Amino acid sequence: MLNILFFFAAILLLIYVKLKYFKSRLESMLLNVPGPDYNVFVGNLMRFRGGREEVYRTLCSICDEFRDSPIVRIWLGKNVRLYLTKAESAEVIASDSSHNIKGYAYRWTSPWFRDGLILSTGNKWFQRRRMLTPSFHFQILEQFRVIMNEHTVTLTKLLGENKDNYCDVYPYATRASLDIICETAMGVKLGCQGEKSHYYLAAVSGITECVAKRLYSVFLQNDFLYQYSETGQRQKEILKVLHNFTTKVIKERKAQYKERKSAGTEEAENEFGQKRRLAFMDMLLECQDKDNSIDDFGIQEEVDMFMFAGHDTTSSGISWTLYNIARFPEIQQKIHDELDIVLGSEPVDDISSESLKDLRYLECVIKESLRLFPPVPFFSRMLQKDTVICGYTVPASTNVTFLVQQIHTDPKHWPDPHTFDPDRFLPHNAAHRHPYAFIPFSAGSRNCIGQRFAMMELKTVMAHVLHRYTLKTETKLETVKKLGEFVLRPSGGLWLQFKSRATN
Repeated sequence: MLNILFFFAAILLLIYVKLKYFKSRLESMLLNVPGPDYNVFVGNLMRFRGGREEVYRTLCSICDEFRDSPIVRIWLGKNVRLYLTKAESAEVIASDSSHNIKGYAYRWTSPWFRDGLILSTGNKWFQRRRMLTPSFHFQILEQFRVIMNEHTVTLTKLLGENKDNYCDVYPYATRASLDIICETAMGVKLGCQGEKSHYYLAAVSGITECVAKRLYSVFLQNDFLYQYSETGQRQKEILKVLHNFTTKVIKERKAQYKERKSAGTEEAENEFGQKRRLAFMDMLLECQDKDNSIDDFGIQEEVDMFMFAGHDTTSSGISWTLYNIARFPEIQQKIHDELDIVLGSEPVDDISSESLKDLRYLECVIKESLRLFPPVPFFSRMLQKDTVICGYTVPASTNVTFLVQQIHTDPKHWPDPHTFDPDRFLPHNAAHRHPYAFIPFSAGSRNCIGQRFAMMELKTVMAHVLHRYTLKTETKLETVKKLGEFVLRPSGGLWLQFKSRATN
Protein backbone atom coordinates (compact mmCIF):
# COMPACT_ATOMS: atom_id res chain seq x y z
CA MET A 1 0.00 0.00 0.00
CA LEU A 2 2.84 2.38 0.93
CA ASN A 3 4.56 1.56 -2.35
CA ILE A 4 1.44 2.55 -4.29
CA LEU A 5 1.11 5.82 -2.37
CA PHE A 6 4.79 6.54 -2.92
CA PHE A 7 4.39 5.86 -6.64
CA PHE A 8 1.46 8.27 -7.01
CA ALA A 9 3.23 10.89 -4.89
CA ALA A 10 6.27 10.63 -7.13
CA ILE A 11 4.10 11.03 -10.24
CA LEU A 12 2.39 14.12 -8.79
CA LEU A 13 5.75 15.60 -7.81
CA LEU A 14 7.10 14.99 -11.30
CA ILE A 15 4.07 16.69 -12.86
CA TYR A 16 4.42 19.63 -10.46
CA VAL A 17 8.14 20.06 -11.21
CA LYS A 18 7.49 19.85 -14.95
CA LEU A 19 4.71 22.45 -14.81
CA LYS A 20 6.79 24.68 -12.54
CA TYR A 21 9.72 24.47 -14.95
CA PHE A 22 7.52 25.22 -17.94
CA LYS A 23 5.89 28.18 -16.14
CA SER A 24 9.28 29.63 -15.10
CA ARG A 25 10.71 29.14 -18.57
CA LEU A 26 7.60 30.66 -20.12
CA GLU A 27 7.72 33.74 -17.89
CA SER A 28 11.43 34.32 -18.47
CA MET A 29 11.15 33.95 -22.26
CA LEU A 30 8.12 36.25 -22.48
CA LEU A 31 9.44 38.87 -20.07
CA ASN A 32 10.26 41.31 -22.87
CA VAL A 33 7.05 40.80 -24.87
CA PRO A 34 4.95 44.01 -24.62
CA GLY A 35 1.85 43.79 -22.45
CA PRO A 36 0.10 45.43 -19.51
CA ASP A 37 1.39 45.16 -15.95
CA TYR A 38 -0.12 42.18 -14.18
CA ASN A 39 -0.80 40.84 -10.72
CA VAL A 40 1.26 37.76 -9.84
CA PHE A 41 -1.86 35.93 -8.64
CA VAL A 42 -4.62 36.87 -11.11
CA GLY A 43 -2.63 38.30 -14.02
CA ASN A 44 -4.76 40.78 -15.98
CA LEU A 45 -8.11 39.21 -15.12
CA MET A 46 -9.28 42.31 -13.25
CA ARG A 47 -9.20 44.22 -16.55
CA PHE A 48 -11.89 41.90 -17.91
CA ARG A 49 -14.63 42.62 -15.41
CA GLY A 50 -18.11 43.13 -16.84
CA GLY A 51 -20.45 41.24 -19.13
CA ARG A 52 -19.66 39.33 -22.29
CA GLU A 53 -20.04 42.53 -24.32
CA GLU A 54 -17.14 44.08 -22.40
CA VAL A 55 -14.61 41.27 -22.78
CA TYR A 56 -13.94 41.70 -26.50
CA ARG A 57 -13.89 45.50 -26.18
CA THR A 58 -11.38 45.26 -23.32
CA LEU A 59 -9.18 42.86 -25.28
CA CYS A 60 -9.04 45.21 -28.28
CA SER A 61 -8.48 48.18 -25.96
CA ILE A 62 -5.46 46.53 -24.32
CA CYS A 63 -3.98 45.71 -27.71
CA ASP A 64 -4.55 49.31 -28.81
CA GLU A 65 -2.35 50.40 -25.89
CA PHE A 66 0.47 48.50 -27.61
CA ARG A 67 -0.50 49.39 -31.19
CA ASP A 68 3.13 49.59 -32.37
CA SER A 69 3.91 46.09 -31.14
CA PRO A 70 3.32 43.09 -33.45
CA ILE A 71 2.59 40.87 -30.47
CA VAL A 72 0.88 41.54 -27.13
CA ARG A 73 1.10 39.48 -23.93
CA ILE A 74 -1.86 39.14 -21.55
CA TRP A 75 -1.91 37.00 -18.41
CA LEU A 76 -5.23 35.38 -17.46
CA GLY A 77 -4.55 34.01 -14.02
CA LYS A 78 -1.53 31.73 -14.41
CA ASN A 79 -2.10 31.27 -18.14
CA VAL A 80 -0.53 33.53 -20.73
CA ARG A 81 -2.15 34.51 -24.03
CA LEU A 82 -0.18 36.02 -26.89
CA TYR A 83 -2.07 38.07 -29.46
CA LEU A 84 -0.78 38.72 -32.96
CA THR A 85 -1.88 42.21 -34.02
CA LYS A 86 0.03 42.87 -37.23
CA ALA A 87 0.34 41.25 -40.64
CA GLU A 88 4.07 40.69 -40.11
CA SER A 89 3.62 38.63 -36.95
CA ALA A 90 0.64 36.78 -38.42
CA GLU A 91 2.75 35.74 -41.40
CA VAL A 92 5.42 34.15 -39.19
CA ILE A 93 2.95 31.65 -37.75
CA ALA A 94 0.45 31.21 -40.59
CA SER A 95 3.13 30.58 -43.20
CA ASP A 96 4.85 27.88 -41.12
CA SER A 97 3.01 24.58 -41.61
CA SER A 98 4.58 23.13 -38.46
CA HIS A 99 2.18 25.32 -36.45
CA ASN A 100 -0.96 23.67 -37.83
CA ILE A 101 -2.35 22.59 -34.45
CA LYS A 102 -5.41 24.62 -33.48
CA GLY A 103 -5.45 26.52 -30.18
CA TYR A 104 -6.87 25.22 -26.92
CA ALA A 105 -10.36 26.78 -27.23
CA TYR A 106 -11.23 24.77 -30.35
CA ARG A 107 -11.50 21.58 -28.30
CA TRP A 108 -14.75 22.93 -26.86
CA THR A 109 -16.33 22.44 -30.27
CA SER A 110 -15.18 18.81 -30.52
CA PRO A 111 -18.30 17.31 -28.89
CA TRP A 112 -20.25 18.51 -31.94
CA PHE A 113 -18.05 17.74 -34.93
CA ARG A 114 -15.46 15.60 -33.17
CA ASP A 115 -12.24 15.30 -35.17
CA GLY A 116 -13.38 16.84 -38.46
CA LEU A 117 -11.35 19.07 -40.74
CA ILE A 118 -11.21 22.03 -38.34
CA LEU A 119 -9.75 19.99 -35.46
CA SER A 120 -7.89 17.12 -37.13
CA THR A 121 -4.11 17.12 -37.49
CA GLY A 122 -1.34 15.27 -39.31
CA ASN A 123 -2.18 12.74 -41.99
CA LYS A 124 -5.89 12.77 -41.22
CA TRP A 125 -6.11 16.52 -41.77
CA PHE A 126 -4.08 16.29 -44.99
CA GLN A 127 -6.20 13.43 -46.39
CA ARG A 128 -9.49 15.10 -45.46
CA ARG A 129 -8.40 18.45 -46.89
CA ARG A 130 -7.42 16.76 -50.15
CA MET A 131 -10.69 14.84 -50.20
CA LEU A 132 -12.87 17.89 -49.55
CA THR A 133 -11.18 20.44 -51.82
CA PRO A 134 -12.91 19.21 -55.05
CA SER A 135 -16.25 19.93 -53.35
CA PHE A 136 -15.57 23.62 -53.96
CA HIS A 137 -14.71 23.34 -57.64
CA PHE A 138 -16.43 25.89 -59.89
CA GLN A 139 -18.86 23.32 -61.32
CA ILE A 140 -19.99 22.28 -57.84
CA LEU A 141 -20.30 25.87 -56.69
CA GLU A 142 -22.49 26.53 -59.72
CA GLN A 143 -25.00 23.99 -58.40
CA PHE A 144 -24.81 25.59 -54.97
CA ARG A 145 -25.44 29.02 -56.53
CA VAL A 146 -28.89 27.87 -57.67
CA ILE A 147 -29.74 26.89 -54.09
CA MET A 148 -28.44 30.21 -52.79
CA ASN A 149 -30.65 32.09 -55.24
CA GLU A 150 -33.77 30.20 -54.21
CA HIS A 151 -33.36 30.73 -50.48
CA THR A 152 -32.30 34.35 -50.89
CA VAL A 153 -35.45 35.16 -52.88
CA THR A 154 -37.40 33.77 -49.93
CA LEU A 155 -35.36 36.00 -47.63
CA THR A 156 -36.16 39.13 -49.66
CA LYS A 157 -39.87 38.37 -49.52
CA LEU A 158 -39.79 37.95 -45.75
CA LEU A 159 -37.88 41.20 -45.31
CA GLY A 160 -40.47 42.95 -47.46
CA GLU A 161 -43.26 41.85 -45.13
CA ASN A 162 -41.98 44.35 -42.57
CA LYS A 163 -43.11 47.16 -44.88
CA ASP A 164 -41.49 50.35 -43.56
CA ASN A 165 -40.96 48.99 -40.05
CA TYR A 166 -37.48 48.43 -38.67
CA CYS A 167 -36.44 44.84 -37.98
CA ASP A 168 -33.42 43.06 -36.55
CA VAL A 169 -31.76 41.59 -39.63
CA TYR A 170 -29.66 39.03 -37.74
CA PRO A 171 -32.39 36.39 -37.20
CA TYR A 172 -33.38 36.66 -40.87
CA ALA A 173 -29.78 36.15 -41.98
CA THR A 174 -29.40 33.24 -39.57
CA ARG A 175 -32.42 31.37 -40.91
CA ALA A 176 -31.50 31.99 -44.55
CA SER A 177 -27.89 30.89 -44.12
CA LEU A 178 -28.97 27.76 -42.23
CA ASP A 179 -31.40 26.84 -45.02
CA ILE A 180 -28.62 27.33 -47.57
CA ILE A 181 -25.93 25.36 -45.76
CA CYS A 182 -28.35 22.58 -44.84
CA GLU A 183 -29.39 21.98 -48.45
CA THR A 184 -25.89 22.37 -49.90
CA ALA A 185 -24.25 20.21 -47.21
CA MET A 186 -26.90 17.54 -46.67
CA GLY A 187 -29.39 17.91 -49.50
CA VAL A 188 -32.15 18.64 -46.98
CA LYS A 189 -34.68 21.43 -47.41
CA LEU A 190 -34.90 22.50 -43.79
CA GLY A 191 -37.44 25.30 -44.24
CA CYS A 192 -36.21 27.45 -41.34
CA GLN A 193 -37.37 30.61 -43.07
CA GLY A 194 -40.89 29.28 -43.32
CA GLU A 195 -41.29 28.38 -39.65
CA LYS A 196 -41.28 30.58 -36.57
CA SER A 197 -39.64 27.75 -34.62
CA HIS A 198 -37.54 24.87 -35.93
CA TYR A 199 -35.97 22.25 -33.68
CA TYR A 200 -32.71 22.00 -35.65
CA LEU A 201 -32.29 25.79 -35.71
CA ALA A 202 -32.89 25.83 -31.95
CA ALA A 203 -30.29 23.10 -31.48
CA VAL A 204 -27.66 24.86 -33.60
CA SER A 205 -28.26 28.14 -31.76
CA GLY A 206 -28.15 26.31 -28.45
CA ILE A 207 -24.82 24.57 -29.04
CA THR A 208 -23.12 27.78 -30.17
CA GLU A 209 -24.37 29.50 -27.02
CA CYS A 210 -22.95 26.69 -24.86
CA VAL A 211 -19.54 27.00 -26.51
CA ALA A 212 -19.62 30.80 -26.15
CA LYS A 213 -20.32 30.50 -22.42
CA ARG A 214 -17.25 28.31 -21.98
CA LEU A 215 -15.12 30.90 -23.72
CA TYR A 216 -15.67 33.46 -20.97
CA SER A 217 -16.02 31.30 -17.86
CA VAL A 218 -12.97 29.93 -16.04
CA PHE A 219 -15.32 27.59 -14.17
CA LEU A 220 -16.87 26.16 -17.35
CA GLN A 221 -13.50 25.72 -19.04
CA ASN A 222 -12.77 22.87 -16.65
CA ASP A 223 -14.00 19.69 -18.36
CA PHE A 224 -14.86 17.91 -15.11
CA LEU A 225 -16.87 20.83 -13.74
CA TYR A 226 -18.47 21.57 -17.10
CA GLN A 227 -20.04 18.14 -17.52
CA TYR A 228 -21.99 18.62 -14.27
CA SER A 229 -22.94 22.24 -14.90
CA GLU A 230 -26.33 23.33 -16.18
CA THR A 231 -24.73 24.39 -19.47
CA GLY A 232 -22.90 21.08 -19.80
CA GLN A 233 -26.09 19.09 -19.19
CA ARG A 234 -27.95 21.22 -21.73
CA GLN A 235 -25.19 20.62 -24.26
CA LYS A 236 -25.57 16.84 -23.89
CA GLU A 237 -29.25 17.07 -24.79
CA ILE A 238 -28.58 19.40 -27.73
CA LEU A 239 -25.88 17.10 -29.12
CA LYS A 240 -28.37 14.22 -29.20
CA VAL A 241 -30.62 16.31 -31.45
CA LEU A 242 -27.78 17.41 -33.76
CA HIS A 243 -26.15 14.00 -34.11
CA ASN A 244 -29.44 12.12 -34.49
CA PHE A 245 -30.44 14.50 -37.27
CA THR A 246 -27.24 14.05 -39.30
CA THR A 247 -27.17 10.29 -38.64
CA LYS A 248 -30.70 10.00 -40.02
CA VAL A 249 -29.85 12.11 -43.09
CA ILE A 250 -26.69 10.11 -43.82
CA LYS A 251 -28.67 6.87 -43.65
CA GLU A 252 -31.32 8.22 -46.04
CA ARG A 253 -28.85 9.73 -48.54
CA LYS A 254 -26.77 6.56 -48.50
CA ALA A 255 -29.82 4.46 -49.32
CA GLN A 256 -30.74 6.84 -52.15
CA TYR A 257 -27.18 6.73 -53.49
CA LYS A 258 -27.14 2.92 -53.54
CA GLU A 259 -30.56 2.85 -55.19
CA ARG A 260 -29.45 5.22 -57.95
CA LYS A 261 -26.24 3.29 -58.49
CA SER A 262 -27.99 -0.05 -58.77
CA ALA A 263 -30.39 1.49 -61.27
CA GLY A 264 -27.51 3.11 -63.16
CA THR A 265 -28.98 6.60 -62.68
CA GLU A 266 -26.27 8.43 -60.69
CA GLU A 267 -26.34 11.31 -63.16
CA ALA A 268 -30.02 11.05 -64.01
CA GLU A 269 -32.68 13.68 -63.74
CA ASN A 270 -34.94 13.84 -60.73
CA GLU A 271 -38.67 13.21 -60.76
CA PHE A 272 -39.27 16.74 -62.08
CA GLY A 273 -37.01 16.31 -65.09
CA GLN A 274 -34.31 18.53 -63.58
CA LYS A 275 -30.64 17.63 -63.28
CA ARG A 276 -30.07 16.07 -59.88
CA ARG A 277 -28.30 18.37 -57.43
CA LEU A 278 -25.32 16.98 -55.59
CA ALA A 279 -25.01 17.86 -51.92
CA PHE A 280 -21.69 17.97 -50.13
CA MET A 281 -22.68 14.73 -48.40
CA ASP A 282 -23.21 12.98 -51.75
CA MET A 283 -19.62 13.69 -52.74
CA LEU A 284 -18.40 12.15 -49.49
CA LEU A 285 -20.57 9.09 -50.15
CA GLU A 286 -18.93 8.79 -53.57
CA CYS A 287 -15.50 8.84 -51.90
CA GLN A 288 -16.67 6.14 -49.52
CA ASP A 289 -17.99 4.00 -52.36
CA LYS A 290 -14.92 4.53 -54.53
CA ASP A 291 -12.09 3.64 -52.15
CA ASN A 292 -13.61 3.49 -48.65
CA SER A 293 -11.47 6.51 -47.69
CA ILE A 294 -14.10 7.74 -45.24
CA ASP A 295 -16.65 5.89 -43.10
CA ASP A 296 -20.10 7.01 -41.93
CA PHE A 297 -18.66 8.48 -38.75
CA GLY A 298 -16.17 10.50 -40.81
CA ILE A 299 -18.96 11.76 -43.06
CA GLN A 300 -20.86 12.91 -40.00
CA GLU A 301 -17.76 14.69 -38.69
CA GLU A 302 -17.38 16.72 -41.86
CA VAL A 303 -21.07 17.45 -42.39
CA ASP A 304 -21.42 18.67 -38.80
CA MET A 305 -18.26 20.73 -39.28
CA PHE A 306 -19.73 22.45 -42.34
CA MET A 307 -22.97 23.14 -40.52
CA PHE A 308 -20.98 24.91 -37.80
CA ALA A 309 -18.53 26.75 -40.05
CA GLY A 310 -20.97 27.66 -42.81
CA HIS A 311 -23.92 28.91 -40.82
CA ASP A 312 -23.07 31.36 -38.04
CA THR A 313 -20.09 32.93 -39.80
CA THR A 314 -22.09 33.66 -42.95
CA SER A 315 -25.07 35.08 -41.09
CA SER A 316 -22.64 37.37 -39.25
CA GLY A 317 -21.10 38.54 -42.52
CA ILE A 318 -24.51 39.14 -44.10
CA SER A 319 -25.82 41.13 -41.14
CA TRP A 320 -22.81 43.39 -40.66
CA THR A 321 -22.54 44.08 -44.40
CA LEU A 322 -26.21 45.06 -44.72
CA TYR A 323 -25.83 47.29 -41.67
CA ASN A 324 -22.75 49.01 -43.11
CA ILE A 325 -24.47 49.59 -46.44
CA ALA A 326 -27.43 51.13 -44.61
CA ARG A 327 -25.04 53.47 -42.76
CA PHE A 328 -23.69 55.03 -45.95
CA PRO A 329 -26.34 56.17 -48.49
CA GLU A 330 -23.73 57.28 -51.02
CA ILE A 331 -22.13 53.83 -51.04
CA GLN A 332 -25.56 52.23 -51.26
CA GLN A 333 -26.38 54.37 -54.30
CA LYS A 334 -23.24 53.15 -56.08
CA ILE A 335 -24.32 49.57 -55.41
CA HIS A 336 -27.80 50.28 -56.76
CA ASP A 337 -26.31 51.82 -59.90
CA GLU A 338 -24.05 48.81 -60.46
CA LEU A 339 -26.90 46.35 -59.89
CA ASP A 340 -29.16 48.17 -62.35
CA ILE A 341 -26.43 48.08 -64.99
CA VAL A 342 -25.58 44.40 -64.50
CA LEU A 343 -29.04 42.97 -63.72
CA GLY A 344 -31.40 45.52 -65.21
CA SER A 345 -33.94 47.65 -63.39
CA GLU A 346 -36.39 44.82 -62.58
CA PRO A 347 -35.71 42.27 -59.79
CA VAL A 348 -34.57 38.84 -60.97
CA ASP A 349 -34.90 35.50 -59.18
CA ASP A 350 -31.78 33.91 -60.64
CA ILE A 351 -28.47 35.80 -60.63
CA SER A 352 -25.90 34.04 -62.80
CA SER A 353 -22.25 33.44 -61.97
CA GLU A 354 -21.27 35.85 -64.73
CA SER A 355 -23.41 38.59 -63.21
CA LEU A 356 -21.93 37.97 -59.77
CA LYS A 357 -18.44 38.38 -61.22
CA ASP A 358 -19.45 41.69 -62.77
CA LEU A 359 -20.55 43.12 -59.41
CA ARG A 360 -17.05 44.36 -58.63
CA TYR A 361 -17.95 47.36 -56.50
CA LEU A 362 -20.32 45.24 -54.41
CA GLU A 363 -17.45 42.84 -53.78
CA CYS A 364 -15.30 45.75 -52.56
CA VAL A 365 -18.06 46.76 -50.14
CA ILE A 366 -18.35 43.20 -48.80
CA LYS A 367 -14.58 42.97 -48.28
CA GLU A 368 -14.48 46.31 -46.48
CA SER A 369 -17.23 45.09 -44.16
CA LEU A 370 -15.29 41.87 -43.53
CA ARG A 371 -12.24 43.99 -42.74
CA LEU A 372 -13.90 46.07 -40.03
CA PHE A 373 -16.33 43.39 -38.82
CA PRO A 374 -14.61 40.02 -39.37
CA PRO A 375 -17.15 37.21 -38.78
CA VAL A 376 -14.42 35.19 -37.06
CA PRO A 377 -12.77 37.78 -34.79
CA PHE A 378 -9.87 35.56 -33.77
CA PHE A 379 -8.33 32.15 -34.38
CA SER A 380 -5.45 30.48 -32.63
CA ARG A 381 -2.57 28.06 -33.02
CA MET A 382 -0.53 26.05 -30.54
CA LEU A 383 3.18 26.52 -31.24
CA GLN A 384 4.96 23.24 -31.90
CA LYS A 385 8.46 24.60 -31.40
CA ASP A 386 10.27 27.62 -29.98
CA THR A 387 9.62 30.38 -32.51
CA VAL A 388 10.98 33.88 -33.07
CA ILE A 389 8.09 36.25 -33.80
CA CYS A 390 9.28 39.67 -34.93
CA GLY A 391 12.27 39.54 -32.60
CA TYR A 392 10.54 37.88 -29.62
CA THR A 393 11.30 34.24 -28.81
CA VAL A 394 8.14 32.36 -27.89
CA PRO A 395 8.40 28.85 -26.42
CA ALA A 396 6.71 25.76 -27.80
CA SER A 397 3.23 24.89 -26.45
CA THR A 398 2.27 28.56 -26.20
CA ASN A 399 -1.24 29.45 -27.39
CA VAL A 400 -0.97 32.23 -30.00
CA THR A 401 -4.11 34.07 -31.13
CA PHE A 402 -4.56 36.03 -34.36
CA LEU A 403 -6.62 39.08 -33.37
CA VAL A 404 -8.17 39.71 -36.77
CA GLN A 405 -9.73 43.12 -36.15
CA GLN A 406 -6.39 44.50 -34.91
CA ILE A 407 -4.59 43.12 -37.96
CA HIS A 408 -7.29 44.59 -40.20
CA THR A 409 -6.91 48.07 -38.67
CA ASP A 410 -3.14 48.42 -38.61
CA PRO A 411 -2.42 51.99 -39.88
CA LYS A 412 0.72 50.73 -41.60
CA HIS A 413 -1.37 48.84 -44.14
CA TRP A 414 -4.71 50.63 -43.80
CA PRO A 415 -4.55 54.45 -43.81
CA ASP A 416 -7.32 55.99 -41.71
CA PRO A 417 -8.10 52.39 -40.68
CA HIS A 418 -11.47 52.88 -38.97
CA THR A 419 -13.08 54.69 -41.92
CA PHE A 420 -15.40 52.55 -44.05
CA ASP A 421 -13.91 52.88 -47.55
CA PRO A 422 -14.63 50.14 -50.14
CA ASP A 423 -12.18 51.75 -52.57
CA ARG A 424 -9.37 50.16 -50.56
CA PHE A 425 -10.12 46.95 -52.44
CA LEU A 426 -10.02 48.37 -55.95
CA PRO A 427 -7.26 46.56 -57.87
CA HIS A 428 -4.81 49.47 -57.96
CA ASN A 429 -5.14 50.02 -54.20
CA ALA A 430 -4.91 46.36 -53.18
CA ALA A 431 -2.16 45.23 -55.55
CA HIS A 432 0.82 45.75 -53.23
CA ARG A 433 -0.84 45.20 -49.87
CA HIS A 434 0.77 42.75 -47.45
CA PRO A 435 -0.77 39.28 -48.09
CA TYR A 436 -1.54 38.83 -44.38
CA ALA A 437 -3.07 42.28 -43.82
CA PHE A 438 -6.52 40.95 -44.79
CA ILE A 439 -7.37 37.53 -43.36
CA PRO A 440 -11.15 37.25 -42.81
CA PHE A 441 -10.99 33.57 -43.79
CA SER A 442 -7.98 32.70 -41.65
CA ALA A 443 -4.59 32.28 -43.31
CA GLY A 444 -1.95 29.77 -44.35
CA SER A 445 -2.49 26.10 -45.15
CA ARG A 446 -5.37 25.89 -42.64
CA ASN A 447 -7.34 28.75 -44.12
CA CYS A 448 -11.09 28.40 -44.66
CA ILE A 449 -11.71 25.73 -47.29
CA GLY A 450 -15.14 27.21 -48.02
CA GLN A 451 -14.18 30.84 -48.56
CA ARG A 452 -15.24 30.85 -52.23
CA PHE A 453 -18.58 29.39 -51.16
CA ALA A 454 -18.92 32.08 -48.48
CA MET A 455 -18.11 34.94 -50.86
CA MET A 456 -20.58 33.61 -53.43
CA GLU A 457 -23.30 33.45 -50.78
CA LEU A 458 -22.53 36.95 -49.49
CA LYS A 459 -22.62 38.44 -52.99
CA THR A 460 -25.81 36.58 -53.88
CA VAL A 461 -27.63 37.78 -50.76
CA MET A 462 -26.40 41.37 -51.12
CA ALA A 463 -27.31 41.49 -54.81
CA HIS A 464 -30.87 40.23 -54.29
CA VAL A 465 -31.59 42.40 -51.25
CA LEU A 466 -30.06 45.61 -52.62
CA HIS A 467 -31.64 45.14 -56.03
CA ARG A 468 -35.06 45.15 -54.39
CA TYR A 469 -34.66 47.46 -51.41
CA THR A 470 -33.20 50.69 -50.12
CA LEU A 471 -31.74 50.15 -46.67
CA LYS A 472 -31.86 52.57 -43.78
CA THR A 473 -30.76 52.42 -40.15
CA GLU A 474 -31.00 54.76 -37.20
CA THR A 475 -28.61 52.66 -35.11
CA LYS A 476 -25.35 54.54 -34.57
CA LEU A 477 -22.19 52.47 -34.70
CA GLU A 478 -21.02 53.75 -31.32
CA THR A 479 -24.14 52.27 -29.70
CA VAL A 480 -23.59 48.80 -31.14
CA LYS A 481 -21.90 46.37 -28.76
CA LYS A 482 -19.95 43.53 -30.31
CA LEU A 483 -19.95 40.03 -28.90
CA GLY A 484 -16.50 38.78 -29.91
CA GLU A 485 -16.92 35.04 -29.42
CA PHE A 486 -16.25 32.32 -31.99
CA VAL A 487 -18.34 34.53 -34.27
CA LEU A 488 -18.67 38.33 -34.14
CA ARG A 489 -22.28 39.09 -33.28
CA PRO A 490 -24.10 42.29 -32.34
CA SER A 491 -25.50 42.41 -28.83
CA GLY A 492 -29.02 43.75 -29.20
CA GLY A 493 -29.27 43.12 -32.93
CA LEU A 494 -28.89 45.29 -36.04
CA TRP A 495 -32.12 47.13 -36.82
CA LEU A 496 -32.74 48.06 -40.45
CA GLN A 497 -35.57 49.31 -42.63
CA PHE A 498 -36.11 47.68 -46.04
CA LYS A 499 -38.01 50.04 -48.34
CA SER A 500 -38.98 48.74 -51.77
CA ARG A 501 -37.08 50.52 -54.54
CA ALA A 502 -40.14 50.10 -56.76
CA THR A 503 -42.01 52.63 -54.60
CA ASN A 504 -39.16 55.13 -54.25
